[in-house]
Amino acid sequence: MRKQRVDRIFIVFVLFLVTTTFVTICSKCSPIYPLNNWDDAKCFFTVGKSIANGSVLYRDIFEQKGPLLYFVYVIAYWISANTFLGAYFIEIAFGFIFLFFAWKTMRLYIGDKALCIIPVLALLVYGIRAFQMGGSSEELCLPWVMYSAYTGISAIKNQTIIRKRSWFFIGLAMGFIFWVKFSLIGFFIGMAVFFAIYYIKLHRAKEIIIAVLFIIIGVISISLPVVIYCLITNSFSDLLDVYFYTNLFAYTKADHSNPILSKMISLFMGALSMMKNNTLCLPLMICTLVYFFKTSKQIAWMLLIEFFCSFVLIYIGGRRFAYYSLILCAFIPFGLIVVYKILKKQTFLRIPAKLPTVFLVIVICVICGSISFFVSPNTYMIKYKRTDLAQYRFADIISKSQNPTLLNYGFMDGGFYTASGVKPNCRFFCSLNVDNDIIQKEQNKYIKQKKIQYIVTIQKDLSFDGYTFISEAVTENRYGDFVHYYLYEQNAE
Repeated sequence: MRKQRVDRIFIVFVLFLVTTTFVTICSKCSPIYPLNNWDDAKCFFTVGKSIANGSVLYRDIFEQKGPLLYFVYVIAYWISANTFLGAYFIEIAFGFIFLFFAWKTMRLYIGDKALCIIPVLALLVYGIRAFQMGGSSEELCLPWVMYSAYTGISAIKNQTIIRKRSWFFIGLAMGFIFWVKFSLIGFFIGMAVFFAIYYIKLHRAKEIIIAVLFIIIGVISISLPVVIYCLITNSFSDLLDVYFYTNLFAYTKADHSNPILSKMISLFMGALSMMKNNTLCLPLMICTLVYFFKTSKQIAWMLLIEFFCSFVLIYIGGRRFAYYSLILCAFIPFGLIVVYKILKKQTFLRIPAKLPTVFLVIVICVICGSISFFVSPNTYMIKYKRTDLAQYRFADIISKSQNPTLLNYGFMDGGFYTASGVKPNCRFFCSLNVDNDIIQKEQNKYIKQKKIQYIVTIQKDLSFDGYTFISEAVTENRYGDFVHYYLYEQNAE
């Protein structure tokens, strides 16, 4: 019994060590970076801060992701009001859960050596382009997809029926993801399709009813915070208008005038985007399917349907940002199982059995961590200090005013709200990937009405009636380009 407890502590320690190592190196929310300069993460943090300070989501502050994402960033703001330190801690917690269920999944097939593969998995998740810069919706949803994938494969491999409690937790996972970014629930659609067919073939129709019932209970349970929030703030109509209507009709992008051809092009281009930003995902998935179609067709079909449904829902809308394919990393552990089994057969690659697991894990973690430093697209930012960034240089100026107001004019959130600590006092606090003509008109109204004391823009030689240009700063962005930022202040009356 004592040995089991020691083993559990050791496993937790290893998973925590690996998670912390890779999040610290690869995420710009990490304290080794002066700022997470990813537009999306800055938007999420600004909205979280606004909610924490009394703004009503969607009605008073406009951003089109799901409410639970912003509730998570409310917690990040409570931890650290002017930095991404809170988001960093949340990333570590969520990353730990992801690696824990990935380890349990791989252990089903390769036993204790699964722990040695965890650093390799972390490299293939945190060191890729699809990881973006840290704090994405996909990153926060990844552990819950991994948990559900483990539950499914464990049941099939052990030829057991998924328990009611597990279906409930799958419902919680699905509900969480639905209220973070509903285009990521494709995995659960695939899982539902497979198990419906699976249970019908087993003549266990009763299990389908149980599964549906407990999934619904789980979804309802996780949806309660959203329902309560909307009831308290009277914002149901705003939720429907922004989160659902905007994402379904204003955020999607057509690749062709013919709707069917457009969807086909979107999926094809999505596949190219996936291969570019999550390069090993598809090759590993192919290895997975080849292996399992030979050893367990049920598992092969389950993974194929889940992967296909996930891929379709991610890319059918026509958008293909780099981070979209990160959620598909939930399938990488299955590919690593296959790779391990292949490499194990190679005599020259065999590791001495007497070599301690702790030694192996540390060595592999150091090697993979070092590789991640060189392959991650984010580590260039380490060379900068806060004083080098326009965000903090402008924050020093803005902080000299009492109760200042600020507008991020004509571009996506540049991090000036975060650095200065200023809460937006206008609904359209920055540009977004939607109809920016409407946003531009509204921002012009704010300026005309003199609702704003400071304006930050990237557009040169703009003339704002009643405002004076006071400062300029240059900062390198994530593409390696140097962006000029301009600060204007409202004239004293």
